[in-house]
Amino acid sequence: MLGKLQFEGKSLRDLLIEAIRYGERPEVQAFLTTVLDTALDRGHLQGLLEERVLAHDAMDASGVQRIREEMERADARRLQPHYIESFFFDAFKRLGGTAKQREPRRYEITHVPAAVRNRDRLIGIGEPVLPRYERIAFDKSLVAPQGQPLAAFVCPGHPLLDAVIDLTLERNRDLLKRGTLLVDERDLGTAPRVVFYLEHAIQDAGVTRSGERRMVSKRMLFVEVRSEERGERNEKREVRSEKREGRSEGHALSRDCGLAEGHVRGSGGLSTRPASPEGRDVRDAFPDHAVRGFNAGEHRGGMDARGDPGENAVSGDRPRLAGGNRDPADPVRGSRLVSEGGNGPTSRFAGRSQPDVDRHAPQTPPNLNTDVPPGPHSSLLSPRFSLLASRFSLLFSHLAYAPYLDYRPPAPDEPGIDAILDRPECRWIDRELEKKAQGHAIAHVVPEHLAEVKARKLDLIAKTEAAVKDRLTKEITYWDHRAEELKLQESAGKPNARLNSGEARKRADLLQGRLQKRLQDLKLDAQLSPLPPVVLGGLLVVPIGLIRAMTGQTGTEPTHPIDTQASAASARAIVMAVERGLGFDPTDREFEKLGYDIESRVPGTGKLRFIEVKGRVSGAETITVTRNEVLYSLNKPDDFILAMVEFLEGDTHRVHYLRQPFRREPDFHANSVNYDFAELLSRAEAPR
Repeated sequence: MLGKLQFEGKSLRDLLIEAIRYGERPEVQAFLTTVLDTALDRGHLQGLLEERVLAHDAMDASGVQRIREEMERADARRLQPHYIESFFFDAFKRLGGTAKQREPRRYEITHVPAAVRNRDRLIGIGEPVLPRYERIAFDKSLVAPQGQPLAAFVCPGHPLLDAVIDLTLERNRDLLKRGTLLVDERDLGTAPRVVFYLEHAIQDAGVTRSGERRMVSKRMLFVEVRSEERGERNEKREVRSEKREGRSEGHALSRDCGLAEGHVRGSGGLSTRPASPEGRDVRDAFPDHAVRGFNAGEHRGGMDARGDPGENAVSGDRPRLAGGNRDPADPVRGSRLVSEGGNGPTSRFAGRSQPDVDRHAPQTPPNLNTDVPPGPHSSLLSPRFSLLASRFSLLFSHLAYAPYLDYRPPAPDEPGIDAILDRPECRWIDRELEKKAQGHAIAHVVPEHLAEVKARKLDLIAKTEAAVKDRLTKEITYWDHRAEELKLQESAGKPNARLNSGEARKRADLLQGRLQKRLQDLKLDAQLSPLPPVVLGGLLVVPIGLIRAMTGQTGTEPTHPIDTQASAASARAIVMAVERGLGFDPTDREFEKLGYDIESRVPGTGKLRFIEVKGRVSGAETITVTRNEVLYSLNKPDDFILAMVEFLEGDTHRVHYLRQPFRREPDFHANSVNYDFAELLSRAEAPR
């Protein structure tokens, strides 16, 4: 690159020669100093840097701000220390271990079970797991406090945590395949939803030592499926089309349809209940109905987003939901929520098993724009159920990070899976949902993932290939020329004692072979291909409104403003107006279920304020906060704000801001915590 620089029409090479020859002359020194200080074309230099750079380490202010915002979000949802700490102690206790707290957030492990130590001998590659630990800590600042014993820092990669995770996954991996039922206490409606957990990977043409294709990117996905009656959607379309002047009816319909491929046409589409016992419905998609607390998979080393594998993922002694055990030979058991014979995804903690999928075979994505082909038992369906199925349209959405964290398992006195599936609200749920969710991911999420990886990978490969060709070609040319020179010297009787022509020719040939191999490797790296997304697990999300309707709890909804949809939206709008008045840039993130409601940008800095909004009538007794919201506030104590909107008489309100609202994390099995509203108001302050 330096060779291409020009200084007042002279190359850097000429300037260096001139400096060597005449550098002692005062006029030459003055000329060189002037040229280097003033004659350098900074635009040309920047162009040369962009042309040859392989890693973009420089970016403009907007790029820096964008990366800082992503780092702020990642810091707010990090697993260490709170999620990992709560998971570890629950799982470690279930495996037979003993731990006692000695100082705040510092623990002594008096007994490590033999099963954990033996598992470390199988998977460990570093230091072994000890029979006991004098102190362990999950917060780095508590590892070596002054005057206290040194503690082992337990984090992902520590052999003790790795062994506990691996054992937990081995004993409870089948929970992902079974699926579960969870209750959403914040949804007062009656429409259930189905959430599928998928894993998607992109591979290149390179081959690992084990002979498998090399993965260059892997991502976990959550796809939510819900239904809407077509008559209801048509009414909404008519109302919306009246408000849109200058638009054709067909355009308005196509806009409001959203995901048109989610619509099921024809009588053979969504069958809700087969008329014969041989038919299969969602109870085949979630066999055994045994799990209460869904293990969201092995992302980030086999843990879910709060560091645990689900409430009951470590225990097999929970009461099972209605439905009982199925025959292990049932072909549906291994074919619903994962591919047949699948053993779950590979994890850097637990994974040595891969889903049993032919990754080299051509994959045909399901066509969501056509009718669902009749299943093996479609002939057993009554016309009534076929007609019901055609009334529903499926709506798909790609959910954000760990949507299940704020759900809870059903209580023992609440309806079971069979009673819920017999409700008319669940008639749209059938065995084809998994394929449709997978098809939605293929049609919408996979192309975005592939385009993102290609844009980054192919640009780097192209620049690397040009640099490799340039460097190795020059080396080959040099040694070819050197070999010819040495050969002429040897013919003239002047051999070189240190290097002969044969050795120089050998070096040129080796470099030629190295060039060909490197170019072939880069060609394989550029052959990117997406794998079909693999469905690893699923769950049925039942709103609390449906549970109340089934149990006859009709008087539980108060008339004053609380966290209902309308009052919550009103409270968020009030807080967003306050944030704008303070000079910040707020964004409503409520429906992404991130652990906070509003993300407010500090202009020009890239810093974010994470705001959880609670609306309460004046005089209310408590505020309910989910466990996920508490842990987010502990991860970002300086940037998390609890905004409380106090509704007064006469449609007036007061807004209170409380920083560092929570002092400790809830218990591992707690789904939410009630806090005294008056006590929180006493610690709050005016918005700032």
